[in-house]
Amino acid sequence: MTERNRALRDRLREIELFATNSLHMQPDDDNKCEVHLTLSLAKIAEMSHDYLGMNCVEAYDIEWDTDDEDPGELGLPKSMMLCVAQCDPTDIDDEIANVLSDRSGWCVKSFKFKVL
Repeated sequence: MTERNRALRDRLREIELFATNSLHMQPDDDNKCEVHLTLSLAKIAEMSHDYLGMNCVEAYDIEWDTDDEDPGELGLPKSMMLCVAQCDPTDIDDEIANVLSDRSGWCVKSFKFKVL
């Protein structure tokens, strides 16, 4: 086994342990479990992006191009966590817009983002 494979396996075990611990949270009435799981998913994405050649970003203040339909009624979120291919920093906006569109089936007019 190469050193790179060993490092990848160790990182994967770390991510699996973190994910397993996150899934054992008990649901509660005030959505703390949901918040914890959302943060856990973000952490898992952060832990793995170096090995996947991806940038993890949060797109927020998303304005969807819905042909005058209400985005809320269509179930479209105002923010999304996603991973995009590492690319030239001048192209990341286009890459994020493509992923948002691919995931939702709708184009976006505008959004803001931060790299996690």
